Amino acid sequence: MGGHCIPVYPHFLLSRAPELELVGLSRRTNDGQVDVAVRSIQDEIGSLDGVPVLVLGLTYRHGVHELAYSRALPLIERLAAAGALVSAYDPLLGADETARTGATPWTWGATAPFRAIVSQTADPLFGTLEASWFPQLEVVLDGRDSLRGLELPPTVAYRGIGLPPRPRAVAQPGSGAR
Repeated sequence: MGGHCIPVYPHFLLSRAPELELVGLSRRTNDGQVDVAVRSIQDEIGSLDGVPVLVLGLTYRHGVHELAYSRALPLIERLAAAGALVSAYDPLLGADETARTGATPWTWGATAPFRAIVSQTADPLFGTLEASWFPQLEVVLDGRDSLRGLELPPTVAYRGIGLPPRPRAVAQPGSGAR
């Protein structure tokens, strides 16, 4: 399946058969994942007020130049509403398209002060991220289970959807680690 089927067809089905409780529950659960993502970041770093956050992948899915039904759009909105300074990157979108989502465009490979990164699509390019680009990074939220192999410093928390968290090293006093 592809296209708009998964996010839209359950609504069509529910409009004709509202008694299908599992379909409604599934749709509400999927729609609630944006809030789960925001809370996961807050659980790791606290308040998002003034916190630089990078969202990777803005399109509906990787390799498809389509923003309709993308969960990145409400994610950007909710992160910003929580006070985060949201930047984004998608290899299929230009800087002007990225800016129209409400996020500041980030240039691939540029060093930046992001404290959190959220992957919203599973673009293979994202697996080549370098932790050295993000010296203040505290948490990676892997929304598509595509960054599991990413090499991260032990002080950076990795959270995946439906995965047990990787343990994060505890900074020792005087070690310079956060």
